Amino acid sequence: ASPPAIVLVIGGIHGSEPAGVPLIETLDEHWPTLDGDRAVDLLLIANLNPDGVLAHRRTNANGVDLNRNNEHGYGQNNSSSTDPVSLINRGPAIASEPEILALQAAAALAPAGQLRLYVDVHSFSQIYFAPLTGNSRRDELTVQLMQRMRAVTNFKYRDGRSTASGTGNDAIGTTADYFAYDYQVPSWTLELEPLNGGQDYGGTASHGHSGFILPDSEIARVRDEQAQTHLLGFYRQAGP
Repeated sequence: ASPPAIVLVIGGIHGSEPAGVPLIETLDEHWPTLDGDRAVDLLLIANLNPDGVLAHRRTNANGVDLNRNNEHGYGQNNSSSTDPVSLINRGPAIASEPEILALQAAAALAPAGQLRLYVDVHSFSQIYFAPLTGNSRRDELTVQLMQRMRAVTNFKYRDGRSTASGTGNDAIGTTADYFAYDYQVPSWTLELEPLNGGQDYGGTASHGHSGFILPDSEIARVRDEQAQTHLLGFYRQAGP
């Protein structure tokens, strides 16, 4: 039998956006044992930035935005800063932060050659930010998989694919950029609901990098919706 496919899902990279943490913990509970040619193993990192989550702070303990500290797009497209107090401080160098090095090491041990999908879960704005690299086969697979997963929730999550031609949501040093370019596998930043903010649930909110915590009444529904969405994605990437 072929070795199992590996799918890597992380949460908590921005400590002010912890919605991915319970989702990822749920994925392991929902994941069935598959036999035949569709074997897949889950590599789940529920909380990549425990210091940030504990402090409800976007950055890590060094004040670095871990989702701007990666190789592809580092310091590009006006999406990060060298200001040490900025919420989008990219850090002093590419992969300068221990959390990013740990993520890269985990993927390498997976082993790397079996990685088939990478997902980084955030909140909010209800969109798949999916980097396209210019590798036509890889990009086609990425879009097909994203559309299948979007269909599970009737396309309420938006299509945020980038282009590989210098426009759109191009590389800005995210972990999704790293896995898209270095591993050439489907990869994206998934922003969970809400679309607009607290007003979607009868409250108030503002946009920006302040993150969002789902109301208690919505957590189970979103968690279960996304568990089903991801199980479909995992099954599709398992082969043969």
